[in-house]
Amino acid sequence: GPALNADNLQVDRDMFLSGWFTATGSGDAGAVRLPSAHIGGHLDCTAAELRNDSGPALDADNLQVDRDMVLRGFTATGSGDAGAVRLPGAHIGGQLNCTAAELRNDSGPALNADNLQVDRDMFLSSGFTATGGGQEAVVDLARARVGGAFVFAPARLEHKVDSHRRLEVDGLTYAGVPEPISPQGWRELLRHGTPHYAAQPYQQLAAAARALGDEQQARETLMAQRADQLVRTHPRWQGRLWGWITKVTLGYGYQPWRALLFLAAVVVASCVLAVVLGMHGALVQTDKTVTPGRPCTVVQQVSVGLDLNLPVGTTVARAACDLTTDSDSATAAWLTVVSWVLQVLAWMFAALFIAGFTSAVRKT
Repeated sequence: GPALNADNLQVDRDMFLSGWFTATGSGDAGAVRLPSAHIGGHLDCTAAELRNDSGPALDADNLQVDRDMVLRGFTATGSGDAGAVRLPGAHIGGQLNCTAAELRNDSGPALNADNLQVDRDMFLSSGFTATGGGQEAVVDLARARVGGAFVFAPARLEHKVDSHRRLEVDGLTYAGVPEPISPQGWRELLRHGTPHYAAQPYQQLAAAARALGDEQQARETLMAQRADQLVRTHPRWQGRLWGWITKVTLGYGYQPWRALLFLAAVVVASCVLAVVLGMHGALVQTDKTVTPGRPCTVVQQVSVGLDLNLPVGTTVARAACDLTTDSDSATAAWLTVVSWVLQVLAWMFAALFIAGFTSAVRKT
């Protein structure tokens, strides 16, 4: 059974399980039990070693620590779905310091901290390692609330079977942005290290970046969220197609300038085709000129190219240069057909730009 059973313990000041403290237990109850305990000062477990081959190493559900909880250089080896270190519903009034801690559980979570509340900073860095297995995430921080900085830089975060089960952070909140991990590194971990798609972690990161004035990171985070949603929620083919179109042309609505580039490419292609086919007899001067039937100038051909696909208006030069009326002209027929396609594309890209600029695409 447990090596230390301290359910509902009350300590008015500090509690020390440090300085080479070791505990070995067995069973589902855990090696060291502190559920619903109340520590009025610090809980210091520096360099402690806990082991349980048939259950949790530390069971501290609903633990309350008024000041800091220190697990620096702490080692815990547990077993089972409950987790090697359990802190669900715990409340730490100061910092939670897990620097250089080593947590291991080959058949479940290494750290189960669902609904944990830390009033100040939380450190999972400077040599922190966590190895887990089973169906749960190695480090479970779902619905955890960190009032200060969230310092996340594990030396190793490994799931024995599925790399997508390394971290659970749906509902995790913190001040600022995770550090020292980069925003890109955090997005990669959300995409490839979490067991399922969740919008909240991306929204949390985007809001934090926006609060710091980094709009580029906020946009990139929201684009990564949309990409992750399309990959992992398995929408119907219509949704996947619309997602691909908006990704390429609008950056999911966060980069509407892409549609303008496509529109400019369509305009250039139309002008080039008008010049090339016009030189082969597709365009001739109209009877409103002094030389009707003669080939159009390059300027007139470019003007016709603009007219053939621009979604609004016509140019003045169009009255002097138009498609030949010769029914045997194959180049005129080709230019006519291509102009229909280009005009549809031009209208489409213009509409997409407006939708992206007004954020209509983001809402769909």
